[in-house]
Amino acid sequence: MTKPAAALPVLFALVLLSTPACDHDDHAARAHAHEDEREAAHDDHDQGAEPPALIELAPAALANVTIRTAKVARRRVVEALRLPAEVQPHPDQIAHITPLVPSQVTEVKARPGDKVKKGDVLAVLKNVQLGEARAEIAQARAALEVARDQFTRQEQLLEAGIGAQKSYVEAQGAVKQAQASLAAAISRAQVYGGSGGSGATTVIRSPLAGTIVERHATAGEVATPEQQLFVIANIDPVWVVGRAYESDLPLLQKSEGALVQLKSYPERSWQGSISYIAPTLDERTRTAEVRVELENPDLVLKPGMFATIIPTDPADAVAERSASLAVPVSAVQRDGNQSLAFVAKDARRFEPRVLRLGKRGVDYVEVLAGLREGELVVTEGTFILKSEAAKHELGGGHSH
Repeated sequence: MTKPAAALPVLFALVLLSTPACDHDDHAARAHAHEDEREAAHDDHDQGAEPPALIELAPAALANVTIRTAKVARRRVVEALRLPAEVQPHPDQIAHITPLVPSQVTEVKARPGDKVKKGDVLAVLKNVQLGEARAEIAQARAALEVARDQFTRQEQLLEAGIGAQKSYVEAQGAVKQAQASLAAAISRAQVYGGSGGSGATTVIRSPLAGTIVERHATAGEVATPEQQLFVIANIDPVWVVGRAYESDLPLLQKSEGALVQLKSYPERSWQGSISYIAPTLDERTRTAEVRVELENPDLVLKPGMFATIIPTDPADAVAERSASLAVPVSAVQRDGNQSLAFVAKDARRFEPRVLRLGKRGVDYVEVLAGLREGELVVTEGTFILKSEAAKHELGGGHSH
């Protein structure tokens, strides 16, 4: 009987010892769970899923801005080909004005930025050669008049029967020679700039309608044929010239649609078509020239601007991928190194989300993290929301 009685304290001790062990295991499990939650939250933060504070627009602000939204949905996104490009003037619509011979600039009539019509006076020049050529014209005209008078007299004598045929022929030849001398003198004057003015002065006129984009003429200086006095360009239409790598050429077709975007105007785009693909590659860059011609009535497209050409009708060689979450390109805003979208919670409240993006198409961009299917993202009016988000970060709190 003594052995069973002794066993009870041992069993009791085992129970007492096992209970803290269970508590310890539960505590460890809870700690592990919390650690998993922290890791998940950290992962969400890395993927841009952690929601910042809401942006609330006041009714007065909403009255002055148009907010449009689109639903986050699954769709096929085809990776768009994006060609770096530059806006250039049409080569047939640009003129470089230079003097044909060394000339002194006596007067300048045009300034950079002036719009001119064909034939407008740009400058007045003076040169010795032109003065001499015009003097030769006067002498040649006088000689022609004398030759014509002599020919008329010989013609009358011949008709009266008292003139010699030889003298008539010689007078006729003198007229032709005087005419040739006058034509040569006029041609020389034209070469020296004799299209307008008098004496040694000549008038420089615009050969086309356009805008003065450069002016190097200065009154009083002597300009040489190597010096450009003016550069005139008509920038409606313009060329947008891009470069395509050898591997991209199978994806391009002449006459297919193309979207042009400018770094200067990220909110706008221009629709055109590919008008030219170079038949050869540049040996140095291994790229081919790709050209899009665009109308430019508002003159927003300025030569020298950086642009991007995006073909809008990809060739059959571009394969569509499986459907994935996507939003319109207009819904995505850049904030430093991050991509943002604004989720509409209701008519006044919007939540900025940091996104991780995938393939970028012409109209849609793939969203890998940061949004859920069915959410409404703002596609128009994102600029004011981005401004309000910046104010929120600086001031802290909601914007009212």
